[in-house]
Order: sequence, then structure tokens, then C-alpha cells
Amino acid sequence: MQEKAMETADVVANLFTQMEATVSAYGPAAIKLTKRIEGTAFFPGGIGLWQTLKPRGTAPLLFPGAPIMVLGHNFDKVSGFEASRRNGIEPMERGTWLILRRYLQAARVDETDCFFTNVFVGLQPFKAIGEMKAGDLYEEQCRKFLANQIEIVKPRLVATLGKPATTQYALSGIKVPSVSLNHPSYACMKGPGTKECSEIVVSEGAKLRKALDDLMVGR
Repeated sequence: MQEKAMETADVVANLFTQMEATVSAYGPAAIKLTKRIEGTAFFPGGIGLWQTLKPRGTAPLLFPGAPIMVLGHNFDKVSGFEASRRNGIEPMERGTWLILRRYLQAARVDETDCFFTNVFVGLQPFKAIGEMKAGDLYEEQCRKFLANQIEIVKPRLVATLGKPATTQYALSGIKVPSVSLNHPSYACMKGPGTKECSEIVVSEGAKLRKALDDLMVGR
């Protein structure tokens, strides 16, 4: 029997409620998000769904069924989040989103079939990248909330971006099929227009496509 499609508003409200109930050990090294970007943005800075490139784009009425969960490390630094909130959307033409969208294109995956989220649900104080030095309790709570996210979102595949996200996913003990990808920031370091970056995009896209094809074979 096919499950009834879930309304996006209900799913997102449930996610934020569960996050509030589960994660409390914020501090100077993991700052709590109290506002939300209106347009396309990773959860919890936004609702984690593709809302078109227009600032404050329209969210889909229905949450994607069994989406690909794209799992990053942490949302951003404080100033980066505030800039995205003022613009109404995360930057799509540079950085993580630019390369991530190339990964998805190479894998023949539509952005609307994804839920974009993070292992750690707080903001970094000064740098968007690097270790979030927030302590064991915070990490434990975020892993517990990750399990809650997966229960709510029901992804068919988890695509982890970078080693920290892959490590935290492994520590969570969750058994949903997963694939580990290089974080888009790694490709960005090579330069978005370089041969090295293009090779990374092709490789990571192929890896994601294979993981999805393997799921179909295993049915």
C-alpha cells in the first residue's frame, strides 16, 4: 500500500520541533539558529528543499517521497548565515551550492528529489569550515536528532559530504544506505573552472549515480 504524501509544512514543522526537543548543548562554538532563510537553503538555516533560484522562492506543497538526503557538516558561520538571510537565499553560483549542483547534474539527479541538511545544526562563530569544537554532548545530541530526521524524512539514500559528516553518520549507527562524497568545498579549492575540479565533479557524480543504481538493482 502506498504511503500518503506528506505536506511540506507538516514535515518541516515536525523537524524543527524535534530539533528543539533534542539539541540543547549549544554554546560559543555552536550557536543556535533562531531565524530562517526564506528561499533555498540547507536545513536548519532553511527548510532544506529546493525552492527555485528566486529569492524567497515557493516551497513545494508536498515533501518529496523517499528523497536523497544530502548531509553536510554544519550550516555556516554567523555572518554567512545573516548575509543569506538578507538575500533570501543561499549563494547558488559559488561555493558549496555551485559544485554540489554540478555533482547532482553529473549524477542525473534533480534538486527537487533531495533534502539538504547537516549533521551539526548550529552555526560556526567565525569560520564556515573546520571542526565544530562544541563538545561531546552537542555531537551526541546532533546524532540523535539525525536519527530523528531520518525517521521523519525517510530517505532512500544518504549522501554524506566530506569526512566529518561521513564519520558522524557512521557513529550514529543508522542503517539507511549511504554514499560518501568529497565535500564540494574540496573541489572549490581546485578552482571551479579547472580541470581538477571538473574531474572531481565527474567522479563524485558517478559515485552518486552508482549508489542510486545499486539501490534499484537491490529491490
